[in-house]
Amino acid sequence: MKQISWQNNQYSLSEVENASAEKIEDILQSEFLKIQLFNQAKADLPLSLINILGQCKTSEYPTCPNIPNHHLEYSTSSPRYLASTGRYYWLDFKIVDAERKAIAIRIIFNEGDADCNDGFWGAVWETNTQQAIANIVSTGDCETTIEEIPNQFTNVYARYDLENIPRGGFWDIVCANDTQMEQLIALGINVFMSRNN
Repeated sequence: MKQISWQNNQYSLSEVENASAEKIEDILQSEFLKIQLFNQAKADLPLSLINILGQCKTSEYPTCPNIPNHHLEYSTSSPRYLASTGRYYWLDFKIVDAERKAIAIRIIFNEGDADCNDGFWGAVWETNTQQAIANIVSTGDCETTIEEIPNQFTNVYARYDLENIPRGGFWDIVCANDTQMEQLIALGINVFMSRNN
């Protein structure tokens, strides 16, 4: 167990099995190579993995944003319910814009419960300031929507001359406004969740 101090709280995270940062970096690089634009070293990619912090039960992070209402309702009548419902993954990524400015982001998302046909849910923050960057919302039958929150990065983020960022997996992740920030977050989640395939 690893103790993480985050948003004025302490969280105990366990190791994520079969999660190799090097493998995820290789998958990210191959995704960008597919569009024949980013063939540089991994450090130059628009998105790279900094750290797989760990995982925890849903019940160990009850204040995570965007938890679906039906889970909150069930947990009220059955306090142990959330202990067996999905798990959260904690990941740190680096986003590098077209002007080579880097933003460190923390993605915390829940894999959901297949029996409830959940999509993923959680949120994305700038790692150092803990400013919210995007919401991750379960929006349908195994469907997830990422929606960027207007913030200090929205107007200064220098976008690449790309129509679309690679999707990197087979999970149904919708980008609400199709911003490159949303697309990069979706790519990071998809590649992480596809790591065993």
